[in-house]
Amino acid sequence: MKFLVLLAMLCALLVATEGLTVTCDDQQEGCPVGSTCAAANGTCTCSNGFSANAEDDGCIAAAGALNGACKANDVCDTEDTECTDNKCVCESGYKADEAGTACVKSAAAGVTVSVVVLVSGFMASYFL
Repeated sequence: MKFLVLLAMLCALLVATEGLTVTCDDQQEGCPVGSTCAAANGTCTCSNGFSANAEDDGCIAAAGALNGACKANDVCDTEDTECTDNKCVCESGYKADEAGTACVKSAAAGVTVSVVVLVSGFMASYFL
């Protein structure tokens, strides 16, 4: 009986971690977006909100997660996302982080700064 319980727990753990066939090192080298390196066995594992694709060589976003399927904004459960073209994407002014699991504020993208300099009666304008 204890063996069956242990076997059931092991099976549940294997299914929950969404292990991939992709190998990696402890620096996350080689892992696809939406996964992390399980250094203990040298394989990539899908992160929360992702599941393995049919080929077990990449991770796809779950419905409502960043890059996941949606039909309305209230389905997108990642902070600072909105539903665009049936996909949860980062809102304007935000971009996906390196792992592809969250939205982070973009560096002043699209902001124009103008500087006017007045020196000895001459004026010059610069746009940064």
